[in-house]
Amino acid sequence: MIMSNRTFDALKWADLIGIPAAASLYSGLAQLFGWPYAAEVTQAAALVCAFLGTILGISNYQYNKRTPTDPASVYDLDDLQALEMAEDETEIREHEDEGVM
Repeated sequence: MIMSNRTFDALKWADLIGIPAAASLYSGLAQLFGWPYAAEVTQAAALVCAFLGTILGISNYQYNKRTPTDPASVYDLDDLQALEMAEDETEIREHEDEGVM
């Protein structure tokens, strides 16, 4: 499962920063204000982080093992769209130079 760079970066941020920070915040506030389930919320957050880390690790492994001969494997989806736009602009310029347009 290979995902776009944007998706990967967002999930990585959530896994490394967002979820642990939210769990720590809830745990601290729960002790301070006597809220319920502080331990359960912290454990659930750790499990979600472990799951996301596994998914991201698999995606990273698949991304890095791609072969350079396959154009779809060299670039991510955002890069391919940018390349297609650049190729279209090049074709337009070539036609303008030839006097076609």
